[in-house]
Amino acid sequence: MKLVIDFRLQEKLSPSVSAFMEEFCLGLVRHSPETDFIFLATPKETESALPKNLKVEFLAKSRFAWLDRSRIMAFLKKQLAERYLVIKPDSILIFFINPETLTAAGLRQPGSVIVFNRPEGVSASHELALKPVMGSPVYDSSWTVTESTKTEYSGGRDYFLFAGEITPQHLLLDLIKAFSIFKKWQQSDMQLIIAGYSGKYADFLAERLQSYKYREDVVLIEDPAEEELIRMAAASYAMVYPSTIPVLPVAIGLAIQAGKAIVASDLPIHRNITEGAVWVSNTNLIDGFSQGMINLYRDESQMTALASINKKLAGENLFDGMMSRAMALITTGQQSQIS
Repeated sequence: MKLVIDFRLQEKLSPSVSAFMEEFCLGLVRHSPETDFIFLATPKETESALPKNLKVEFLAKSRFAWLDRSRIMAFLKKQLAERYLVIKPDSILIFFINPETLTAAGLRQPGSVIVFNRPEGVSASHELALKPVMGSPVYDSSWTVTESTKTEYSGGRDYFLFAGEITPQHLLLDLIKAFSIFKKWQQSDMQLIIAGYSGKYADFLAERLQSYKYREDVVLIEDPAEEELIRMAAASYAMVYPSTIPVLPVAIGLAIQAGKAIVASDLPIHRNITEGAVWVSNTNLIDGFSQGMINLYRDESQMTALASINKKLAGENLFDGMMSRAMALITTGQQSQIS
């Protein structure tokens, strides 16, 4: 079977969601070596070392939907593709096609959909809801690696880590206020690292930090490499993740991957992924996050228990299960019973 995955909307995704979708699709490639994959992208640099069953082709996206559909149809026919997948912000559309009889109408309505923003299960015969899971666990970093990472980013001190987009939707000023309350009551040398993909808001945040009482204890790291972010997560004391929007919470997946406790906004999509968190209502965010950080700092047993939940999730090979269920839907149009 030949399968084409259209990544050309990727530029409109947030960087963390884009990274997850890329990892998800590469996981499909590695999980199904007998299937030929083509990643369709806009012209840009790409990695030279690709799996043997993967090719990358480039096709500019037209602003006219009818013209783009015509180009895609010609491309799919030329490649003799049998499946066409389109990446969306929180889902993947699956089109079941016959290259010999394909028409433009066949590219308007997907045959199946994989969604990541609802609890697991099938809400319709053609729809599969999956728990978004990151790749291999990284919580087994050696003491030497952990300490060198802390030395590099926090002067050797413990730190809470926020990982995600540096945008207003993540209420980072409120998070910093919550960290102030934590510092006031605990009198510890703990730091807060805000590491994420930046835009104009990052400049605003950096300017506000100049007048912040504990500015020496807040580290702003813009646009870290994925490997860098994973190292920071693995070496962190715990993670923090405020959010007002129900989008893919890649940071929670990272907390699982790193086997860390997390203090996070109480949203259904977050609870869908793990129970290894202190949940905070956004209506009481400053007090809730400060109390969550204080409780984890004071009660090591609570932090250990939450971290253990996430370590267990990371060790259950959930990523492989996610791949199996996704490929079952892609190949047959039906959900696999693999959990």
